[in-house]
Amino acid sequence: MATIRRALALCGLLLLSSLSGITSGADDFSDSHDVDSFPVGWQNLVWSGSENQTHWAQIYYPSNESGLGQPIDNASGPFSLLIWIGDEGESSDQYDWLGKTISTAGYIIIVIPPDWNSDDTLAQCSSILGLWYRIQYNNQNGSL
Repeated sequence: MATIRRALALCGLLLLSSLSGITSGADDFSDSHDVDSFPVGWQNLVWSGSENQTHWAQIYYPSNESGLGQPIDNASGPFSLLIWIGDEGESSDQYDWLGKTISTAGYIIIVIPPDWNSDDTLAQCSSILGLWYRIQYNNQNGSL
């Protein structure tokens, strides 16, 4: 019986501690927007990885005007960033509709094809993190 009481007390404490932080992290997140809130800009993205490999990806982002190569909407940011790697046998173009649609709601989307120029998973992850840090810095400073 004592074990059940301790378990219930522990569950109660965990529940109370989770409720106390519901509003505390709200300032850490970017504002949410409805789909179709922004026009979408997109372009090919090229960067060098940690071992000087050249990587290609497609980037979609909220813009002031829709179209290829349009500048990002720096006034409404910063925007959340989503990076994903495409599936084997699929090209980045197959994610075009999804990238553009999600970007209309205020997200920066980067689609990396699965066949990029690195044979080493660690180097791939390192390159993606390097890209993420650069995009995050530029997004925070309005210079994407």
